[in-house]
Amino acid sequence: MAFLKKAAEKMKDLQSTSIEKFGEAKANSGGAANNQGRFIIRNPVTAQLEVEGTGEVVRFASLCAPDLFDSEGFEKEDTMRTIAQFGKWPVTRTYTLKVKSTRIGKGHINGWDPEVEDFHYDELWLGRHKLGGNFTDLIRHRRGCRRDGGGQDWWRDEECLDSMKKIVSFLLNRVNTITGIRIGDDPTILAFETGNEMNCGGLRPAPGDWTLEIARHIKNLAPRALVMDGSFAPGITTAMERNGGLRRMSRLLGHTARYSSAAYGFFAHAKEFESFLKHCDRHGASGTLAWSLRPHSVKGGFKTHGEGNEIWSYHAPGWKPTRLPDGHHHEWDHRERDVIRAIRKAAFDLTNQKPPPIQPNHPPELLLCKDGKGFTWRGVAWADYYELWTSISCEGDQDWKFFQGGLTDNIKEGHLKYCCNNILKLKNCSTLWIAMRGISADKLPGPFSKPLRIGC
Repeated sequence: MAFLKKAAEKMKDLQSTSIEKFGEAKANSGGAANNQGRFIIRNPVTAQLEVEGTGEVVRFASLCAPDLFDSEGFEKEDTMRTIAQFGKWPVTRTYTLKVKSTRIGKGHINGWDPEVEDFHYDELWLGRHKLGGNFTDLIRHRRGCRRDGGGQDWWRDEECLDSMKKIVSFLLNRVNTITGIRIGDDPTILAFETGNEMNCGGLRPAPGDWTLEIARHIKNLAPRALVMDGSFAPGITTAMERNGGLRRMSRLLGHTARYSSAAYGFFAHAKEFESFLKHCDRHGASGTLAWSLRPHSVKGGFKTHGEGNEIWSYHAPGWKPTRLPDGHHHEWDHRERDVIRAIRKAAFDLTNQKPPPIQPNHPPELLLCKDGKGFTWRGVAWADYYELWTSISCEGDQDWKFFQGGLTDNIKEGHLKYCCNNILKLKNCSTLWIAMRGISADKLPGPFSKPLRIGC
């Protein structure tokens, strides 16, 4: 496979030249890649987010990754490699601590210990998933999203408030087992959120008393970190824009609070994403995070998630739904390619840059299916499609031949399968070695996978 490595090295040289041509930030130009150890703070005069000590302004456009800490190691890495391509300041937002309940089968918190007056935390789960991040969605289902006065007034429940504080304290005082850094002192975390979609349904705004109390508790334990208000807000749609929703947002941006949209979307058309992002840029919003991104699956294909009304999670770089024998893949958003492109462009527009071309930096991983009759693969972040190469012996470079291009993995996890017999018949042999590599939408190839033997 030496020639495959040489080909990959040549393409890396080509990419480094093209990146400079297309204007990606250089090593000494700031940004997240050169910001190790510095917190992001809010300037009290301008209300802008900036790097502590340097004054470099921080603005971002990206997507929420709600399953980041619930997923397998490969899926975590794929998520971060995807988010990393969204501008100079890649940011994401996720759920962390969850209470096990009838709604949530797997939780970080499994019960209450009356002797110590604290929760039963699943330490094994926390260690396995390398916990670190913001906490959301801890309280909005306490009373089943009831719309009566008692259900809406959960913030008045002292037990609820005390429970939230215990969970916050546990998270912020926990030391990351990988980095050795206490989570409340970790500058890689942009902000901690006071909740998620509080007062579900938006019948009333989230109470200021709760927000102030929880924010105060967070700042006591993480004084250098930012706090994000987790209040629920009505969706900003075209109709809302006509009714003055975006004008209200513009007035908010004129005050000292810094506006960041932590979860927006559910638009009918991709053009509405562009419109919303441009409006936020013009009025100085610090950041926007669309709902939501899902990564490649460890089982092959992608994780999927539906929100109803034919709105599904997004995947990079984006595809139309796969054609299946019984029609199109039903768990795929046909708008996603335009949505991903609009968000990535907006991320670079914030720093007056053009989105640089992407070259996949990691190989796919080929896996035989259990019956041995087919194979699947774990995909590569930002690979638009894949090439399949074959070899009879896997010993000499000259034996490797291009077999097929244009293979895609835009399908729900567990459904990505490729028949081995089809390849063996076309090559007229009983056994064969195969390898694959990802190709980006910019036509730049990544490294080859390890060879996989198929057949008898």
